[in-house]
Amino acid sequence: MKVFGVYSEENKKLKDDWFLKTLVDDFELNFSYLGSNSGQEVHFSSDYWFNALRKRHEYLCQAIRDNQGDIILSTDFDIQFFGPCLPIINKSSAEKDIVFQSEWWPPTGEVNVGFVAIRCNEKTLDFYNRTARMEFEKMPLGAQSAINKLLQEKSNNLNWGVFPAQIWARSHGCAPPDDIALHHANCTVNTAAKVKQLKLIRRMVSAKSWSLYWIYKKVYNFKNTRIK
Repeated sequence: MKVFGVYSEENKKLKDDWFLKTLVDDFELNFSYLGSNSGQEVHFSSDYWFNALRKRHEYLCQAIRDNQGDIILSTDFDIQFFGPCLPIINKSSAEKDIVFQSEWWPPTGEVNVGFVAIRCNEKTLDFYNRTARMEFEKMPLGAQSAINKLLQEKSNNLNWGVFPAQIWARSHGCAPPDDIALHHANCTVNTAAKVKQLKLIRRMVSAKSWSLYWIYKKVYNFKNTRIK
């Protein structure tokens, strides 16, 4: 299965030290390098961040065009793996056009776009083309806000779903399941905070103890956090 993502010099550490070092599945990796920020601010919701989202979206649209009939993955790099994901992806994608991470758990209908399985067909290409026509640079969570808006439209004809909690994100708002396969370190503002979260979750999974998670959640007022 082909995986597509974009990275800058500022998040190369996440790609190399976490995503790639913990990857279990034998994916075909297709990553596009965006270069350095050249002195621009790179934090969440900065102009550089929105520009990177736009470039990522353009790269993904081309991947869908080039891989018609296949299922591909779109990924962020603030991700670590604890086991194989391909069986979960294949099962979740059966008869689905797109499968996202849920933004909350239990699912509410709002999705996260950090790890997405896409069946490359005319419906998904049209969906991402419609997303591209939206001014998501002006939206709170960029393309994620645009995608959630489109998913809720009655005219939407996509057969979409969400992964089980094994494909876990901090924005789920609950402790990871015992059989966690993937952790998406979202709800942070910069690389240093993401690395801190990645280390904490790996330590908790290794110890099979979630007491630290609940302390972490309370200290960082996690329930009310809406930062990507």
